[in-house]
Amino acid sequence: MVTRRLSTSAINALAAHGWCSFRDAELASNILLVGYELGTPVCHPGQPIVTVLSPHEKESARPNSTSAMYGRDAFPLHTDMAHWPLPPRYMVLRARVPASDFPTVLIDSHKIELSPLIREQCHRASWKVVGVKKSFLCSMFFSHNGISGFRWDVCTMVPYGPLAKSVTPTMKEALERLLKKEPISMNWESHDDLLIIDNWRMVHMRPAINESAQHRTLERVLIQEASGEHP
Repeated sequence: MVTRRLSTSAINALAAHGWCSFRDAELASNILLVGYELGTPVCHPGQPIVTVLSPHEKESARPNSTSAMYGRDAFPLHTDMAHWPLPPRYMVLRARVPASDFPTVLIDSHKIELSPLIREQCHRASWKVVGVKKSFLCSMFFSHNGISGFRWDVCTMVPYGPLAKSVTPTMKEALERLLKKEPISMNWESHDDLLIIDNWRMVHMRPAINESAQHRTLERVLIQEASGEHP
């Protein structure tokens, strides 16, 4: 039973902006409390519900993971679990080992600047999700239970057909422009810092690992709304 509730200000900020951050020692000690506030915590089969994220060399990373592709280099902008048929709605992060000069960087998909024609084509185009047991087609923009979402991951989403191939470079450029123009940085200064992300709205990235950040470690819980689907 959940006895510790998120503050109204945190819930309102998450709804308004697609993310919120705050410092709370009690919730940071068990981020599953936050997960159950927002929906149903989910995970890959065989993996713990609270995942520990830390820098890895390519050779030591889990196969097919982003770390296996990029190692200690910068991670590209992405949606967490974009390779799921329905990505988790929310993600909760907490710094187990802080590194204040090594942020998690977000951008808001609601602010992506596209022409009406390109936006319409992006809605119609299909991408093939690869690197999974059973590949499937998906849309970059989607809707579930009346809620609009955005999915992006160059590691797992391959343009399917000429329309997707034609709009992909434009979308990449639009995301990079927004990253330069309006980045949102979460600097992990304390073990008690928490970040909640609307994973259907925000996309995020990680800078290249520097010497001072090589021990930074985050805890993560993925949350699907009660009516959502997951593998």
